[in-house]
Amino acid sequence: MERPKLTDQQVEWLDGLHAAYVFFCEHPEVIPTHGGLSIKDYSSRPTERERAAMWARALGHADKRPSGAGTDLFYIEAKPGRFGPHTVGYTANRDAVCTKTVTTVEEEVTEPDPEAVAALPMVTRTVTREIVEWDCSEPLLAVDEAVAS
Repeated sequence: MERPKLTDQQVEWLDGLHAAYVFFCEHPEVIPTHGGLSIKDYSSRPTERERAAMWARALGHADKRPSGAGTDLFYIEAKPGRFGPHTVGYTANRDAVCTKTVTTVEEEVTEPDPEAVAALPMVTRTVTREIVEWDCSEPLLAVDEAVAS
């Protein structure tokens, strides 16, 4: 099998990993005894969904999970143990890998207390807020599967 041609940037990245490997081989006393490294690719480019799909193909699955409560980021990671204690994967913005559906639009109307501000004219302010749900169940490889069929 022919090895793919690497860019200078890719070679530099891999050389850095190799240098870390050599360092730890030379200094095993500093190798952590718990946890591992977290290597995450991240992109906010317009091609983010395509890059997420590329990672899903490379990892052999497209399981997405939120990175935590109240966040707009999702992870696609290698199955536990594939890289020993290390985490390898891709971090994507939720809007690149999920579909947003507006379920309700709420309007909130607030008015100042007329007695408290009797000297001022009445002002009405309307705030419109989208109430949304995110559906992250669509497989990242759906585009590939549709093209293949």
